[in-house]
Amino acid sequence: MSGAKAEPTAAKAGTAGAVAVSITTHSNTVQMGISEKASTFIQGVAMVLSGFVIAFVKNWKLTLVTATILPTSILIYGISIPIDIKLEKAVMAAHEKAAELAEEVLTSVRTAKSFNAEKRLGAKYKELLEQGKRAGLRKSPVSGVQYFGLFFVIYAGYAISFWYGVRLFQQGEIEDSGTIITVYFAVVFAVMAFGVIAPPIQLMSKAASASASMFEVIDRTPSIDSLSTEGLQPEKFPSGDLEFRNVKFAYPGGGEREKVIVLGGDPDDTESGEGMSLSFPEGKTTALVGRSGSGKSTIVGLIERWYDPNVGSVNIAGIDIKDLNLRWWRGKIGLVMQEPFLFNESVFKNVAYGLTGTEWEHISDEEKLVMVKEACVEANAASFIEELPDAYETRVGEQGIKLSGGQKQRVAIARSIISKPQILILDEATSAIDPRNEKIVQEALDRISRGRTTITIAHRLSTVRKADTIVVIGAGNVLEVGTHEELMADPDGAYTQLAEAIERVETAQGTTSLEKTTTWRSRLGVARGKAPVVDEEAAPVAEKEKVKAMGILRSVGLISWEQRHLWPIYLVGFVGCLGGGAAIPIQAILFGKFMEGFEKPLSVDEFVRRQNHWALMFFILAIGAGITYALMGSMFTSITHHINAYYRFEYFENVLRLGIPFFDGEGNSAGTLTAQLNTHPAALQELLGPSTGLMIISTVSIIGCCILSLCIGWKLALVCICAALPFLFFAGVIRIRIEIGFAKDTAEVFEESAQFASEAVGAFRTVSSLIMEQSIRDRYDVLLKGHVKKAFRRSVLAAVIFSASESMNLLATALCFCSLDVNFKYPTRDTPIFQNLSLEIPAGSFAAFVGASGCGKTTTISLLERFYDPTSGRIEVDGEDITSLDVTSYRNSVSLVAQEPTLYAGTIAENVRLGATTTSPPPTDEEIIQACKDAYIHEFITSLPDGYQTIVGAKGMGLSGGQKQRVAIARALVRKPRMLLLDEATASLDSESERFVQKAFDRARVGRTVVAVAHRLSTVQAADVIFVFDEGRVVESGRHGELVKSRGVYYQMVCSFSRWIEYGGANSGGCSAKLKLWITNVFRHPILLYHTVQLGRHLFAF
Repeated sequence: MSGAKAEPTAAKAGTAGAVAVSITTHSNTVQMGISEKASTFIQGVAMVLSGFVIAFVKNWKLTLVTATILPTSILIYGISIPIDIKLEKAVMAAHEKAAELAEEVLTSVRTAKSFNAEKRLGAKYKELLEQGKRAGLRKSPVSGVQYFGLFFVIYAGYAISFWYGVRLFQQGEIEDSGTIITVYFAVVFAVMAFGVIAPPIQLMSKAASASASMFEVIDRTPSIDSLSTEGLQPEKFPSGDLEFRNVKFAYPGGGEREKVIVLGGDPDDTESGEGMSLSFPEGKTTALVGRSGSGKSTIVGLIERWYDPNVGSVNIAGIDIKDLNLRWWRGKIGLVMQEPFLFNESVFKNVAYGLTGTEWEHISDEEKLVMVKEACVEANAASFIEELPDAYETRVGEQGIKLSGGQKQRVAIARSIISKPQILILDEATSAIDPRNEKIVQEALDRISRGRTTITIAHRLSTVRKADTIVVIGAGNVLEVGTHEELMADPDGAYTQLAEAIERVETAQGTTSLEKTTTWRSRLGVARGKAPVVDEEAAPVAEKEKVKAMGILRSVGLISWEQRHLWPIYLVGFVGCLGGGAAIPIQAILFGKFMEGFEKPLSVDEFVRRQNHWALMFFILAIGAGITYALMGSMFTSITHHINAYYRFEYFENVLRLGIPFFDGEGNSAGTLTAQLNTHPAALQELLGPSTGLMIISTVSIIGCCILSLCIGWKLALVCICAALPFLFFAGVIRIRIEIGFAKDTAEVFEESAQFASEAVGAFRTVSSLIMEQSIRDRYDVLLKGHVKKAFRRSVLAAVIFSASESMNLLATALCFCSLDVNFKYPTRDTPIFQNLSLEIPAGSFAAFVGASGCGKTTTISLLERFYDPTSGRIEVDGEDITSLDVTSYRNSVSLVAQEPTLYAGTIAENVRLGATTTSPPPTDEEIIQACKDAYIHEFITSLPDGYQTIVGAKGMGLSGGQKQRVAIARALVRKPRMLLLDEATASLDSESERFVQKAFDRARVGRTVVAVAHRLSTVQAADVIFVFDEGRVVESGRHGELVKSRGVYYQMVCSFSRWIEYGGANSGGCSAKLKLWITNVFRHPILLYHTVQLGRHLFAF
């Protein structure tokens, strides 16, 4: 599994969708080209060689003349096969692009559905398929030429053999017809073997094309080999600082980020002086802050050795980390990324993966479980894990879909701290955790950070201010270094200006955050990554329905009926099949007539004239057979590409029509569905391809030969038909059943391996940081070896049946000559999420949902979007049950801004335009620009070289998290929805941007209903009604002042946030002096103290 050790550049080039294609389509094509088809090819070659050896022994002259058909065949295939391979590569390239798009869409299906973008994304997918179809249709004439050349040569060889044999008989070089017959049959079987060789040659040419793509990846030599055993592995971790010395770095070319993020200046500029130098003191905590794209995450990538500097070095205690063994080095680093990735395994295994490559890797599962539980307790994850159906053995689903965002992050933190690493890197480690849990988790991180070299990328002041050293990064260079107090002492410093900007925004808003997340993330931005996730309910797992397989005839009939528009092509191809099938009975007639000439007493001239006449008939038959086979090959090849494109699109379109529970189900991951999207239509392609044409030709030939034999000699015919055909039919049926079972097993393992590989590549950074490459390879190897073992047993039985069916031919020959009040639960869960949930949101009002993680807030949003329907009860909009409304029309009136922004490969304008409804005209450029202005992204877009035509890359990887979120907000606003659903929509924006976007939302509220899942007090306080969720119920509702006054659950949440503020999550140190002075004055004036207490009850309780 070469992809497991590739560097990030290669991994990005091969997206998860492309990997699924390589594992399924390419591997399946190679498998088909080298399995039984290879043995058939060898068998055919053996027939050719043995036939010509016998023919040469009997009469070399006649054999040489007959063998002239070989150069002709070689010439035809020598010209056509390279063309065929070139066109096949074009088809595969188009299908790879289509698979990448499909994987992107299926991974973010909720976003696609929320904007009713299925048809538009389907149209984009269809266009890629059309590109492949056009290349495939150009293969049709090539296939026709190949079939014409093959069968024309076969029958023309008969004509040449008979014509020249008659001449040799006339000249006395052949004594009787026996020699001609022997040479004839020897050459006939040799030439017929070309017919056996032809289909494998085509498949082998496809396999050559597919293998070229696979070996390009397999043979790639990574510049950073994670599986290398070279390098130093000190017994004791080097004691010293981690240093960047004159580092210059630019991302390698070939991707969207080429030279976008540069450290220390342009590596190609040798006259610009020194690069970036930076030190991370041993055993101390260093915080990195800076704007989006400033290079913070790039520094992490260089430390992890995902990349190496172009100039300079990264050293630990004076040792260049490039001199250290890579697995050893990464094993000493604990990384908590801002985008947590969990494997489709149990919670226990996900956390235990943090022990890979460490001294605890091979301890018993019981000992590992103890360590896992300890790590989960430290990460504040133990409580929710123990409440899961199977506790630590609960499978988390693909990418942890069964857990909420905060839960995933806590499991990822536990995984990173379990190995007690010497270097700890925290990249927004607590961004997805609600403030109630953040204090506990942050304390755990503080504990494990003591005595370790810790690097934190954080934007919360409570985290940054406690760092021993704060480094301000800007444009890939170090702007300032110092402690919080030292940096704040410089009123003109970058750090101070940013801090004061936050303070001004907070003062202008006049409110305090629920989480107090007017954070460093808001002002400084996030280098790369998704917005912080909020509490999200675990998604369900839909049960997979069992599908009953159709018979071949029924399948062919159904497809033929659905493809009625292709009937003219079918008709021409069928005529070719009839002609090709008739060729064998005609050949039998001509052969009989030719043999009669040797038995009748004819003069020499009459004998020669008569035999030459039948030789000429064979040549005419050769032309007719060549034309009919060419029609068959060309037409059926054309049909296969029509069908492949049609059913790929149908499959994709119909999968997108399915409800969200389907995608949550086991076996319905994006990788598996992408693999099926390639293998299933390809199987249909084979079903109605040239192989079907050859099957029809064989059927016509059998029927024609049976009728002909009964007409000529019914007694002998009955013996041959009744004695031989049942045995042949029985052996063939058993063989087909075995091959179908084998094909089914192969398809299953391809799907399973594709899902596994897609997941591994999708989590490349997680895999590399946990040094799991060898583990991934080993697991993949076990997966495939299990299939090989099972396949071997089937192949032994298939070989026996195959040999029996082949021997039946000789047996037959011997016999012939012998004689809203909503209840809801996820489909596969026994515990309901909601029981008699009732709430009412007045039209045109602003409603906010608040509550702890897993209480049902995001599930309510999912129900409003109709990702799911309630188990019982009704959800009414304008007095109508939404389940009775057309889902497309309903979603056209709703816009969703999700907590994890998803952009599709394409331009910024295309992504914004995707938010338009399916029934209205496409938005104008002015409407798109206005939406972007409302989302405070217009100025950034216009600053880009290509403006609105800038390519965002796969999944928007060309933009930072905050930039992606703002584009997603613009996409929602361009729809002009009646109902706007906000799931922490402003979480990843800086403070100033949030203020403008919040104003845009305030303007957008006029005339529409707004429903928001939010934690910020500035958002919640302004709501017309606040719904407090707890364990799937609304326990309180009302305005902010009413709920605080009632001293209920909401009030308790306010109090908990108050304690959180005291911990350090509130105001910056820049205002601490003013705060102390204000408190002193409060206690000096009793009246002011009284009003302060009252104000604290209502506002400052958080």
